[in-house]
Amino acid sequence: MSQIKLVDVHSHLYDNDLVHDLNTHLKKAYEANIRKIILVGEDLETSKQVLQLSKNNDMLQACIGVHPCSVSSKNQILEMCDFIQENQKHIVGIGEVGLDFSPYFVKETETMTTEQRKELQRWALSKFVELSLKLDLPLNVHSRSAGRPAIDLLKKCGAKKVLLHAFDGSKKVAMQGLQCGYYFSIPPSIVRGEQKQELVKVIPLSNLLLETDAPALGPVKMEKNVPENLVLSCKKIAEIKNISYEEVAKATTENAIKLFSKLNLS
Repeated sequence: MSQIKLVDVHSHLYDNDLVHDLNTHLKKAYEANIRKIILVGEDLETSKQVLQLSKNNDMLQACIGVHPCSVSSKNQILEMCDFIQENQKHIVGIGEVGLDFSPYFVKETETMTTEQRKELQRWALSKFVELSLKLDLPLNVHSRSAGRPAIDLLKKCGAKKVLLHAFDGSKKVAMQGLQCGYYFSIPPSIVRGEQKQELVKVIPLSNLLLETDAPALGPVKMEKNVPENLVLSCKKIAEIKNISYEEVAKATTENAIKLFSKLNLS
């Protein structure tokens, strides 16, 4: 195994499936040469957990934000923007933020129509872009069933530093993100997912990063994903691009440092 240090740019290690055995997971990750794991918050409560975990372990870094499926009101987003500003010294980025237009999450309720829910998500993302530009922090972006709308909105708002995590859109839409200099992170589910494999064929190494999204998007469907599986993403990208594991490891780590400029791998 290569000795090049790896970076997981998107993970949820505070999840109940992982946090009770966190030290074991981190030990195995370290043995796999993973040196930094960026945790992403989903709301105020999990963002507080992310901050605490990152303060307790140098291997963990924090992004805080509101997941689009957790967006409930404009006040919630404004409060989170204040919270991010208060904690900007302790974070490497803003996230998880973005759009999620999958039917299950934007279905009509008694209080909100489908379009109103989508519009609130759009408004929230625009606020996070504004804050990202103000604080010069990258965005860790979720865009399930909303690849084109997310990229269109990011472009419209002038977003500069963007990571599109586990992007599920088409290659054509991904190209629009590439034209803006956006990065794409690839989870271990690439070993079983044709869409991610096709995406990696067209995205240059200069715009690729590694993620787990643990405990989701593992190599085996419906099984808990763990930090050390990051290695599988790296191996599969190398196989698809017909280059060495070391090349992928080196490039993705350099890309992570470039995007998340507050990362320190020393």
